Amino acid sequence: MGDLRPYFGIGLPPGGAPFTGSRFEHRAGGGDRQEVADRITAEDLVAVQTLWVTVPAPVSLDILEGPLGAQLSGLLHAIPRDIDMIDADAVVVADGSPADQAWSVLCEQYGVNWVFASIS
Repeated sequence: MGDLRPYFGIGLPPGGAPFTGSRFEHRAGGGDRQEVADRITAEDLVAVQTLWVTVPAPVSLDILEGPLGAQLSGLLHAIPRDIDMIDADAVVVADGSPADQAWSVLCEQYGVNWVFASIS
């Protein structure tokens, strides 16, 4: 637990800053908001940069403006949003599931870092 305190900025001396990764899920209010659910936004792409992950510009543009974004949106829509993934049944992330398909598209077809693919 002691190692997590500085990560989240707890107990740091004046002027000390938490690690940027401690903020990734809070960018622009988080990705569970109704108006952005089931799609990857520019805010999401900025958020993963707090984890030192870079999504290549052509992939980012395809996510935001092209068929990749539409494909991922359809897959994300098929993943339940009313549960925490830690509580999800194995079937939600099983081979061939929408979550697995989204992972495969991003990692295998587009070479996106696994950290980004797993938090999207």
